[in-house]
Amino acid sequence: MHADSINRIMFKYTLSGSDFKTKRGHWTLKAILLFVVLSLMYLSYPA
Repeated sequence: MHADSINRIMFKYTLSGSDFKTKRGHWTLKAILLFVVLSLMYLSYPA
């Protein structure tokens, strides 16, 4: 299970995302990151 490493990556990117001056940019980054994480999880586990 690599949920711990995903949480660590999410935490790191959330901190770097706080550098964005606008909330729009911050949430856009979060949305992209969430999509990537979900895609990786979907590809990691065969249906």
